[in-house]
Amino acid sequence: MKTYILTTFAIFFLTSCTGEKIAGGKITIRNDILDKSYNTFIVDQIISNKGAAGFSKVFKPGEEFSLPVKNLLKMRFRRQYEDHTKVYLVSCPQDMDEAITLKLIDVHSNRMAGGCVLYKRGVTQGGGFTKWEK
Repeated sequence: MKTYILTTFAIFFLTSCTGEKIAGGKITIRNDILDKSYNTFIVDQIISNKGAAGFSKVFKPGEEFSLPVKNLLKMRFRRQYEDHTKVYLVSCPQDMDEAITLKLIDVHSNRMAGGCVLYKRGVTQGGGFTKWEK
């Protein structure tokens, strides 16, 4: 009986750690920023295997939204502060086939599920050009 319980628990644990399989993938964005100010961010410049998608959304604290694009390849995150904007460019594998949830901290720390990676990070000041990190 003890072995049965341990086996059941192990199977439950292993399956809960993997993303749900979905053809073309599914990316849900969640804003869990707890700061009192500068607590929104924008996701835009969505590119799928079919080209650029006309999508832009401001994510407010506590908001969660599944992106309406399958086979997503690239997207941009922007968080506006008083005197600058942090910019993050993310790419995802073209063969991604799972449901994942991304938070801005995942993007900032480059710890995203589904094989997505932060490939460029920068700062824009005064509405000018973005200074990219090397």
